[in-house]
Amino acid sequence: MTKYELPFKIVHGFDFPDGTPDDQIVQSLKSRLSSLKEKGFGGIVTNCPGRDYLNSEFLWHVLDLVLDTAKELGMRVWLYDEDGYPSGGAGGQTVDSDPDFEARAVVMLHAFIKPGESHTFEFPRGHEFALAAASYRVKDEDITRLDAKNAHKRYDVYGKTDPLTVHNDTNGLLFAAYFIKKHVYEGTHAEHNVCECRRYVDITNHDAIRAFIKNTYEKYAKRYKHEFAGMKRENGLIEAIFTDEPSLMGVYINAGLYPPRVHDEYDDTLPLYPMTTWGKNIENRMMTRHGINIFDCMIYLFGVDTEEAREVRGAWYEEMSRLVEESYFSQLSDYCCSVGLPFSGHILLEDDIRLHPQFEGNFFSLLRHMHYPGIDMLHSVPEIVYDNAFTPKLVSSIAENYGREHVMSEVSAHAQGGRVTDDQMLCSQLIQYAYGVDTFTSYYSETMMEPEKYNRYNRAIGAVDENMKGRDFTSIALYYPYNTITENTATHIDGLKKDGDMVKTRNACADGLMKTVRALNDAQAVYHFVDLQLLEDADTSEGFIDMPLYNGVFYESLLIPPCTLNAREKAVISRMRADGVHVYFAEDFGFTADGSDAIICLGVDDAVRAAESEGKPYSVRGEHTGVASLYRNGNLLLVNSDNKDKDISVDMRSDTFSVYDPLKDDYVFASQNGTVLSFTLPAYGAVIIK
Repeated sequence: MTKYELPFKIVHGFDFPDGTPDDQIVQSLKSRLSSLKEKGFGGIVTNCPGRDYLNSEFLWHVLDLVLDTAKELGMRVWLYDEDGYPSGGAGGQTVDSDPDFEARAVVMLHAFIKPGESHTFEFPRGHEFALAAASYRVKDEDITRLDAKNAHKRYDVYGKTDPLTVHNDTNGLLFAAYFIKKHVYEGTHAEHNVCECRRYVDITNHDAIRAFIKNTYEKYAKRYKHEFAGMKRENGLIEAIFTDEPSLMGVYINAGLYPPRVHDEYDDTLPLYPMTTWGKNIENRMMTRHGINIFDCMIYLFGVDTEEAREVRGAWYEEMSRLVEESYFSQLSDYCCSVGLPFSGHILLEDDIRLHPQFEGNFFSLLRHMHYPGIDMLHSVPEIVYDNAFTPKLVSSIAENYGREHVMSEVSAHAQGGRVTDDQMLCSQLIQYAYGVDTFTSYYSETMMEPEKYNRYNRAIGAVDENMKGRDFTSIALYYPYNTITENTATHIDGLKKDGDMVKTRNACADGLMKTVRALNDAQAVYHFVDLQLLEDADTSEGFIDMPLYNGVFYESLLIPPCTLNAREKAVISRMRADGVHVYFAEDFGFTADGSDAIICLGVDDAVRAAESEGKPYSVRGEHTGVASLYRNGNLLLVNSDNKDKDISVDMRSDTFSVYDPLKDDYVFASQNGTVLSFTLPAYGAVIIK
């Protein structure tokens, strides 16, 4: 087996009391790392210990000894870029050095005011300053059709911290909104996680992330650059660096969850008004790039459902995503390239596309800057992992389209409290492999199995990788409907949206996407996600989707899940249809994309059947629902996500194939009739047909 096959074990900070003699440290390290190697782990993900984070020469020396011991044992090493998580704070040093580096949000205070009455908005404690305020004539307490251009009055409040009194001098109902900027901490993932309560860095602030690089990445490079493996991770000890769950902190989350450590005191008595994340200089970006004065139409971020409001939200989240891309992902990637250290890790809440705009942005724009894009899989029940296939499939699609050689998954049974069976643990990882992951960084307990069994299970993953390396065969491009989500993402405020069309559309898009992914997976279809930018860059002149700029990837057809289409998307579809590309639109869930240039199908299942019939070099029959598949280099991996045996038949269009079980490391019996192999796929089992 090559050095790239066995999982890593995440071990945060090998800490020892100050002054511990080197011989004692080395003895302990050799015992621990040898035990991991005996269990089949190929390496470790580690960091300088959190105590006096990155400032203790003794703890840096301990890390020196960790790396020396790993090298002596022939183990691989990745670095972890934070004291706990989320990444960006350098254990709190980034924000401590400059409060302007802290993440920001805008909140809305609002009131309905009857004729002749007044309402006073007190400036809320713990907030920064006002951004804008306006009042609007409304017929009733439903603002979904409100026109921001036709404000009754606008109020001069920018930069102030004063109360605002609004008097209704009309003969009808008045809606007043007061928009205020604040540091975003209480109620967010920065406060409510399982590591530490810590004020969080603004990942749209280029200078803040430059400070994070200086605090963390430059320190590692100064000490260990001679050990960095280079951008192909072929030579050297340290193969990559792992960033963990950076986000925009755009949603209140995990109420009641408090970590064991507190770096920054919090005040849970602060009011948690409805908020949207505020990006560094976002107001200037909106004006210069889109001609939008966001101060005049900020209400569109909080509950209006008109075409103009959707356009503003689309532009807003486009610019927020660009800011995150430029400040965090591109800047970190560029620095890593400059020192020969591949950039990896994962971001927050990948599994629900409805959360992408509020927490990060367009995954394609962000993760294309990672040399080894990654995911977080908190589940180890195979049935659940199969249902969450969207996550590994999305990120591995980014890797495939941008020519990245590896995809990482941080694996654990966190959602199950670590209580899963050995077979569930292995199967959940092999399902992810079938959907494009090839590098596993493990939070599984070191004691969950006996060493020999642990070794056998980890080496089964290595055996799969040894047989399934290479480039995917793909036929279908599945559209990533990010724009539908952004245009229908508004901060929820009770009482302001009566019909909830935005929520219905966003949920229908997300649900339809999941149904499409499930139908493709149940059909063992060969597909990858693509986003709008990829489609706009593609060459379709030969009747298929050719992406010559992105490592020669091409697709036979485009499948569009239930979504709405904006002008750019319609233009791409029109061009593709004119060039003869097969475009399938899954009209479902009570709304459509107005896609007159697409082939409108009657539903997700019909659309999948139409697209899946093209170009696939194998077919799976029998009890194949719930079976994950991957086809590479003429080999086919099948993984059973169900806890029951399944009778399977596979037509590989050839009569020279056999069936290999990676856990048994042996071939299993299969009957053959012409080009069709028939066999039993064990419960939670996997086979490779080769």
